Amino acid sequence: TLRVQIENRGTEPVEIEVTDVNSELGNFAVRPSKLTIAPGEKGMLDPMVSQLGVTSDEIPVKIAVRLAGTLEKSDIDTLSKAFADKLAAHDRIGVVIDMTQWSDMTADAIAADMKFELGLLGKMGSFPRMAMVSDKQFVPALVKFLDPIFPANEMKTFGSQEFDQAIAFAADLPDETLT
Repeated sequence: TLRVQIENRGTEPVEIEVTDVNSELGNFAVRPSKLTIAPGEKGMLDPMVSQLGVTSDEIPVKIAVRLAGTLEKSDIDTLSKAFADKLAAHDRIGVVIDMTQWSDMTADAIAADMKFELGLLGKMGSFPRMAMVSDKQFVPALVKFLDPIFPANEMKTFGSQEFDQAIAFAADLPDETLT
C-alpha cells in the first residue's frame, strides 16, 4: 500500500495537484487528484493498494514536484523534508521538478533553497536522473552548466507539453549510478 501525506507549513492555503503516481507496480489512480490544505494542516491521499505483494522498499521511487506561484521559505522546508524522508527509505530516487507555474521566490526561500541544495551535494549519487519541466529559457542553460559539475546525474529539460516524457525519463533509473 502506498500512502501519501502532505503537510502545509506555510501561512497560506495551498492546492496540491497530484499529476502522476507511477511505480514498478503500474500507474495508480489517485483520489482525490487535488487537495486544498490549510496552513499548518496535513492532507492525505486515499491509500493506493497493490495486489502484487511487493513492499514500497522494493520498488524504485520517483519524486515529482510542481513549483507554483511565489515560493516561500516554508515551501522549501516542506520540499527538504520530503527529500529527507525519501532518502531515508530509498537509495536512489528519480526526480521531476515542474517549474511551469513558478513565478518568483522570496529572499528567505532563496536562502533556504541554497542551504537545502548544498546539503544534498554529498548525496547527488542518490538522484541518477533529474528532469526539469519548464518553458523558461534559464532552465536548459542551468542544466547545461550543472551537467559537467555533476557527472553522476543525468539531467534533462522538458517543455511544459512534455511532462509525461519527463516522468518516464526520471522513473527509468539506470541499473547502476552513472559515472
